[in-house]
This record gives sequence, C-alpha cells and structure tokens, in this order.
Amino acid sequence: MENLKQFTVRVYGILVHNSKILISHERYKGKEFSKFPGGGLQLGEGVLDGLKREFKEEMDIDIIPSYLFHVTESMQVSTFHPDSQVIALYYIVLCDEIEKISISSVLDPDAEKGESLEWIALTDFNKEILTFESDREAAGKLFDKPLSPSRVSNPGRA
Repeated sequence: MENLKQFTVRVYGILVHNSKILISHERYKGKEFSKFPGGGLQLGEGVLDGLKREFKEEMDIDIIPSYLFHVTESMQVSTFHPDSQVIALYYIVLCDEIEKISISSVLDPDAEKGESLEWIALTDFNKEILTFESDREAAGKLFDKPLSPSRVSNPGRA
C-alpha cells in the first residue's frame, strides 16, 4: 500500500431485463476480463454523468440511473495502474432502449482492444463470472438484495 499515489473512481451500471443481467467482456492492455458495464470517471465529471457517458460510448444507449446499489467497501488496487486505489460505485440502471444493445459474448481474437456484451440469466449468474474483486463484491450484494422487477422499477421500496 506504500506504492499507492492516487484514487481512481469508477462507475458501473447493473442492468437487469427479463430476469437476465448484462455483463461486459473486454480486452485491454493484453488482458481479458468480464465486468459490469461502465468505466472510469473523468476529472470534472459528475458520477451520474460519467455513468451515462460510459453506456452511451459502449452501447450507444441512454440509461436512467435508478439508485446507488453499492460502493466498494474493501481496499482495491487497480489492475492496470498499481499505484491507484479504486473506488467503484454501482448503480441499478433502467433503459428504454434494450433492443439497441448489440449482444455477442465473443471477443475478436485479433483485436488488441475490444468489448462484447452478454445477457446472463440471473439463475445462472454468480460472482465468479466477474474478473475484478470490486465487481465480485457488488455481485455478492445481488444475492443479499434480490433484484425483483418491482424493486428495480420502484427503487424506494424494499
């Protein structure tokens, strides 16, 4: 921890539709990983604006952040920047443009950088599908706080 020099804030969206959850499979800097859609917050950007930007950039869809679901509780070091501590925020998001999401769980094997998206049935989903500890921590909460359709559409109700 002595090598840490900065914080990196990341924002992710948990999108559930028809009892399936959206997962992003990516390749970056020679590493392949699976995570919730989202990414890094830019300097001067609000958290919700950053989340909306990430979904627009990655999927060309507009989302509605419904409620803050989870903030990392344990110390996480960035996989790509070992001098950075990651603070990740996870929002339940809604979307009226589900049909625009291009689904393919296969990454182009020849591309140095890439992304594909996959819907995974909630009954088949477990945190081991995810690569990063911060995502696994949030995913563990999915089982503590089930995402029923009524809870997602009425975030103020338990």
